[in-house]
Amino acid sequence: REGDMARYEHLKVFDATYKFNLYFYQVSRGFPKEYKYGLADEIRKGLTYVLVQIMQANNARDKRVALGRAMATLDIITIKIRMLHDLKIITTRRYEYTSQQVVDIGAQLGAWKNWSENGRD
Repeated sequence: REGDMARYEHLKVFDATYKFNLYFYQVSRGFPKEYKYGLADEIRKGLTYVLVQIMQANNARDKRVALGRAMATLDIITIKIRMLHDLKIITTRRYEYTSQQVVDIGAQLGAWKNWSENGRD
């Protein structure tokens, strides 16, 4: 369903989330097995869920519910990324980079949600 994909590609937040998802898949391949299939898998699933919520928000008349779900999931992802750092699975440099990506995505989602709440969507 390639045609459906094109409807989301113009969204900066979709693109940022998709690229971060790819990045995290690459990074997590090198994790120890117990983290690759545990904590990292939960983060990957969460990132995929955020993508789905962005797609649903794009198609919804009232975008707030899907955007709220995406933002709540990002909060959980933030905690799990911190756990990876505290467990010394990722370096401080990588932790700072991944955290900044999540913050940037969250800011874009928040701006979109505020826009929607003000009746501009």
